[in-house]
Amino acid sequence: MSERPRPIATAWSEPFWAELREGRFTLQRCSDCGRFAGYPKVFCPHCYSDDLEWVPASGKGRIYTHSTVINNPPSTFVDELPYVIAIVTLDEGPRFLTRIVDADPEDVACDIPVELEIREEDGGPMPMFRLAVAAD
Repeated sequence: MSERPRPIATAWSEPFWAELREGRFTLQRCSDCGRFAGYPKVFCPHCYSDDLEWVPASGKGRIYTHSTVINNPPSTFVDELPYVIAIVTLDEGPRFLTRIVDADPEDVACDIPVELEIREEDGGPMPMFRLAVAAD
Protein backbone atom coordinates (compact mmCIF):
# COMPACT_ATOMS: atom_id res chain seq x y z
CA MET A 1 0.00 0.00 0.00
CA SER A 2 1.30 3.43 -0.82
CA GLU A 3 1.71 6.20 1.70
CA ARG A 4 -1.38 8.22 2.49
CA PRO A 5 -1.64 11.82 1.37
CA ARG A 6 -0.71 14.30 4.10
CA PRO A 7 -1.73 17.92 4.52
CA ILE A 8 0.92 20.36 3.39
CA ALA A 9 1.75 22.90 6.09
CA THR A 10 1.96 26.49 4.92
CA ALA A 11 3.28 29.60 6.65
CA TRP A 12 -0.22 30.39 7.94
CA SER A 13 -1.24 26.79 8.82
CA GLU A 14 1.96 25.67 10.59
CA PRO A 15 0.78 27.04 13.99
CA PHE A 16 -2.33 24.80 13.72
CA TRP A 17 -0.20 21.69 13.04
CA ALA A 18 2.37 22.61 15.71
CA GLU A 19 -0.37 22.87 18.35
CA LEU A 20 -1.94 19.62 17.14
CA ARG A 21 1.44 17.87 17.54
CA GLU A 22 1.35 19.04 21.19
CA GLY A 23 -2.19 17.63 21.61
CA ARG A 24 -3.97 20.97 21.41
CA PHE A 25 -6.74 21.94 18.97
CA THR A 26 -6.71 25.63 18.09
CA LEU A 27 -8.64 27.89 15.77
CA GLN A 28 -8.00 31.34 14.42
CA ARG A 29 -10.16 34.13 15.83
CA CYS A 30 -10.32 37.55 14.24
CA SER A 31 -9.22 40.32 16.59
CA ASP A 32 -11.40 42.81 14.70
CA CYS A 33 -14.79 41.05 14.39
CA GLY A 34 -14.30 38.27 16.97
CA ARG A 35 -15.43 35.47 14.65
CA PHE A 36 -13.63 32.18 14.09
CA ALA A 37 -12.14 30.68 10.94
CA GLY A 38 -12.54 26.92 10.45
CA TYR A 39 -9.34 26.22 8.57
CA PRO A 40 -6.15 28.30 8.77
CA LYS A 41 -6.49 31.45 6.71
CA VAL A 42 -4.38 34.43 5.74
CA PHE A 43 -7.29 36.78 6.49
CA CYS A 44 -10.67 36.64 8.23
CA PRO A 45 -13.31 35.06 5.97
CA HIS A 46 -15.94 37.33 7.54
CA CYS A 47 -14.46 40.85 7.59
CA TYR A 48 -11.20 40.31 5.63
CA SER A 49 -8.99 41.59 8.44
CA ASP A 50 -5.50 40.09 8.61
CA ASP A 51 -5.45 40.41 12.42
CA LEU A 52 -5.99 36.74 13.32
CA GLU A 53 -4.92 35.08 16.56
CA TRP A 54 -4.68 31.41 17.52
CA VAL A 55 -6.89 30.44 20.47
CA PRO A 56 -7.71 27.11 22.15
CA ALA A 57 -10.88 25.48 20.83
CA SER A 58 -13.28 23.19 22.67
CA GLY A 59 -12.96 20.27 20.26
CA LYS A 60 -16.72 19.81 20.48
CA GLY A 61 -19.44 20.18 17.91
CA ARG A 62 -22.34 18.56 16.10
CA ILE A 63 -22.57 16.68 12.83
CA TYR A 64 -23.93 19.01 10.15
CA THR A 65 -23.88 16.41 7.34
CA HIS A 66 -22.15 13.11 6.65
CA SER A 67 -21.52 10.39 4.10
CA THR A 68 -20.45 6.78 4.51
CA VAL A 69 -17.77 5.71 2.08
CA ILE A 70 -18.43 2.08 1.14
CA ASN A 71 -16.33 1.71 -2.00
CA ASN A 72 -13.12 3.63 -2.72
CA PRO A 73 -10.65 1.58 -4.77
CA PRO A 74 -7.91 2.15 -5.60
CA SER A 75 -7.10 4.00 -2.43
CA THR A 76 -4.80 3.90 0.55
CA PHE A 77 -7.97 3.93 2.69
CA VAL A 78 -9.57 0.80 1.18
CA ASP A 79 -8.65 -1.32 4.21
CA GLU A 80 -10.79 0.94 6.42
CA LEU A 81 -14.05 0.64 4.46
CA PRO A 82 -16.69 1.55 5.39
CA TYR A 83 -15.81 4.89 6.97
CA VAL A 84 -17.66 8.11 7.65
CA ILE A 85 -16.73 11.56 6.37
CA ALA A 86 -18.60 14.45 7.99
CA ILE A 87 -18.84 18.18 8.20
CA VAL A 88 -18.94 19.12 11.87
CA THR A 89 -20.22 22.47 13.11
CA LEU A 90 -17.80 23.30 15.92
CA ASP A 91 -19.14 24.90 19.12
CA GLU A 92 -17.14 28.00 18.15
CA GLY A 93 -19.15 28.32 14.92
CA PRO A 94 -17.10 27.26 11.89
CA ARG A 95 -17.61 24.00 10.03
CA PHE A 96 -14.82 21.45 9.78
CA LEU A 97 -14.46 18.55 7.32
CA THR A 98 -13.33 15.43 9.18
CA ARG A 99 -13.67 11.71 9.70
CA ILE A 100 -15.94 10.20 12.32
CA VAL A 101 -13.99 7.39 13.99
CA ASP A 102 -14.89 4.45 16.23
CA ALA A 103 -18.56 4.52 15.27
CA ASP A 104 -20.82 2.17 13.41
CA PRO A 105 -21.90 4.14 10.31
CA GLU A 106 -25.51 3.26 11.16
CA ASP A 107 -25.16 5.25 14.42
CA VAL A 108 -24.03 8.45 12.70
CA ALA A 109 -26.71 11.07 12.05
CA CYS A 110 -27.03 14.81 11.62
CA ASP A 111 -27.03 16.93 14.79
CA ILE A 112 -25.37 14.24 16.94
CA PRO A 113 -22.74 15.71 19.30
CA VAL A 114 -19.12 14.82 18.59
CA GLU A 115 -15.77 15.44 20.23
CA LEU A 116 -12.24 15.74 18.96
CA GLU A 117 -9.79 12.88 18.87
CA ILE A 118 -6.26 13.60 17.69
CA ARG A 119 -4.83 10.52 16.01
CA GLU A 120 -1.34 9.77 14.78
CA GLU A 121 -1.72 8.94 11.10
CA ASP A 122 1.34 8.13 8.99
CA GLY A 123 3.73 10.12 11.13
CA GLY A 124 1.62 13.13 11.98
CA PRO A 125 -1.41 14.19 13.99
CA MET A 126 -4.83 14.35 12.34
CA PRO A 127 -7.91 15.92 13.90
CA MET A 128 -10.80 13.47 13.78
CA PHE A 129 -14.04 13.28 15.71
CA ARG A 130 -15.94 10.55 17.54
CA LEU A 131 -19.51 10.44 18.78
CA ALA A 132 -19.68 12.18 22.15
CA VAL A 133 -20.40 10.10 25.20
CA ALA A 134 -23.71 11.15 26.71
CA ALA A 135 -23.50 12.51 30.27
CA ASP A 136 -25.64 10.60 32.75
